Amino acid sequence: NESINRGKRSIELDLKSPAAWPAVERLIKWADVLVENYKVGVLDRLGLGYEDCKKINPRLIYCANSGFGPEGPWALRGSFDVVCQGMSGAAVAQGGGPAHTPRFCEWGTADQVGALNFAFHIAAALFAREKSGQGQKLECSQLGAMVQFQAIGFVPASFSGEQRNDGRPTNADNILLSYYPCGDGKWLTCAPCMEEHFWARFCKAVGLEELLTDERTKNQGRRWKNSAYFRERLEARFKEMPRDHWIEKLVEVDVPVGPVLDYAEIATHPQFSANDYVTEVENQYGRFKTVGVAARYSGTPAPPVGVAADLGEHTEDVLRDICGMGPSDIRALAEAHATTPNRKNGYKEPHWIKVHKWKSHVAEKRSRL
Repeated sequence: NESINRGKRSIELDLKSPAAWPAVERLIKWADVLVENYKVGVLDRLGLGYEDCKKINPRLIYCANSGFGPEGPWALRGSFDVVCQGMSGAAVAQGGGPAHTPRFCEWGTADQVGALNFAFHIAAALFAREKSGQGQKLECSQLGAMVQFQAIGFVPASFSGEQRNDGRPTNADNILLSYYPCGDGKWLTCAPCMEEHFWARFCKAVGLEELLTDERTKNQGRRWKNSAYFRERLEARFKEMPRDHWIEKLVEVDVPVGPVLDYAEIATHPQFSANDYVTEVENQYGRFKTVGVAARYSGTPAPPVGVAADLGEHTEDVLRDICGMGPSDIRALAEAHATTPNRKNGYKEPHWIKVHKWKSHVAEKRSRL
């Protein structure tokens, strides 16, 4: 929640409450973009489909991000991250091929890849509107994004009819770039021959000059043919000294290399803090490290990284500043249950109202009912 929802304002409105609709319509009229990730058709049933919203704001970019896309036999089904990791082929690829146990990435790959794809196309739609003056409906999906981001694996497998099926970790026998354990138990990753001119510099830096003339490794074709031998030699050499020793040697000759870090190491590594890729924030529970903004703008700097809002924290601000509602109108929404789902067993006080000045007014009025 703290990393994904920061920088947003949070408002509670019950879309099934008629009393909420004047505020909803004002928000649609004000907005550049409406984003939703319900199952296909949910907002249509609520009266918030694209055609409904287009009548209120013709310039609106209406953006739907479903699990499986708007068409086909799976269009109306719901999804979560691991469902699309599995269906997109990512889990099979991570597990080493179709004959092996699938492996799922733990950092919400489909959720975040789907969001990146979604954000890119929203930006493209906004740019198109600058030229046309018209809004449009944009439809993306987790599944589509995950397949697209795996093009480097999917396309060769589709072309050849074969998929890697050795059960080994990705890149284990890749001569161009891979990861190796070192003498102190730590790991590094390097690209010893991604480009041919790296190879001689690499071999001399790590003391493996004999590989330059070895019939099994003297050119790229031989190295691929003898990839197991290639890895055996490099792995044995790297285990002779600590990771930082080898990184220093390879940096000196400009061969791409880096440490394989865990999250604790990332939190203290100077490269991340220097670029604000990792930063510190504070919420009601204390200070903690979080990810920063992975971009730098020369003319419009990003605002300082903050924390996620409480549910409904900005309800009053948004209703007042964007919807133009006064205190009495906002109080009326709360009393009509329009800012929180209406519960059959009685009134549920909205979370946000607890910190606002009219709480006592609502409580007093309710006590008289």
